[in-house]
Amino acid sequence: MAEGIKVKWTEDIRFVPRDGSKTPFIIAHEFFDALPIHVFQSVPPADPNSTNEQGEKVIQTPTGPIPAPERQRQSAKENQWRELLVGPKPPHRLEEGEPEFEMSMSRAATPHSMYLPETSPRYQALKATDGATIEISPESQAYARDFAIRLGGSNPQESTAANPDAHNFGKAVPSAPKEEPTMKSEPSGAALIIDYGPATTIPANSLRGIKQHEMVSPFLSAGSTDISADVDFMGLAESAINASPGVEVHGPLNQARFLTAMGIEERAAQLVKQAVDKERGGSTGQDKTELTELVKRIDSGWRRLVDTSPHGMGKLYQVMAVLPYKPTGQGEARRRPVGFGGDIQM
Repeated sequence: MAEGIKVKWTEDIRFVPRDGSKTPFIIAHEFFDALPIHVFQSVPPADPNSTNEQGEKVIQTPTGPIPAPERQRQSAKENQWRELLVGPKPPHRLEEGEPEFEMSMSRAATPHSMYLPETSPRYQALKATDGATIEISPESQAYARDFAIRLGGSNPQESTAANPDAHNFGKAVPSAPKEEPTMKSEPSGAALIIDYGPATTIPANSLRGIKQHEMVSPFLSAGSTDISADVDFMGLAESAINASPGVEVHGPLNQARFLTAMGIEERAAQLVKQAVDKERGGSTGQDKTELTELVKRIDSGWRRLVDTSPHGMGKLYQVMAVLPYKPTGQGEARRRPVGFGGDIQM
């Protein structure tokens, strides 16, 4: 470590004070997939003729059907979101070796189901589709918002009346109530996000457990199984853009395209050449067998990172960048960062 550089560790980036005079560089590698999610499913309107044994109009509640109040006798005319909740599996269905928990649909709307799916037009567009399932991570959105504010400063519209002429991409999910705005004279810094998930669609049915490098039920061996879910990259981009007018988002694009554009093949060739040159010069003390194994590891390593087969890392992983917004002048082409379609200008 370079002399004079002091490293400070913190449990959460939100414990690091925001400073408009700083230039933050943030790397989130396989970070968002470990954050909590809420799962919702669209259900059709209840039968307006639903009654109990006494012929009374009823509504479903978490504890069972109850007589409906007069104002609710008319059933809703549109689909509603229901939250999928984790609960213990009934004893009569619990078999030895199976997880003790399962996901089941709530019988009635929950506070989360009434709010979260309404925060973005992307979610709202699926509400009318019976059985549509979506996963939403408000904590992920809060982190993306925090990244954007550190790079580009706060959005003044969040603390003042909304501008009716501004284009709204969705409602922001705040990371903290009544926070002090962060002012920056000029946007600066960068955030690079690398994780797995769909590039353009909303994740669904992606909750999984990983144990000993194998996919298992997320409810198996609670406490000793890693739990993850696909990342909603479009949701992160939406949150970042809404949070700060001083940032722009590039990507996501798959890891294979990003690393290829960054020159991974050329870098691997350089590493092989350096190893061969050192061996020829006798400075490594390696025999030819060791050199051959090293070359094989380098070659297989970079190819694994850009593998675009159905389950390859190059296809499953996505890369997205949040950068300071730079308006283009008249006649100027929109800039693209290296790895996202741009090139180095000498």
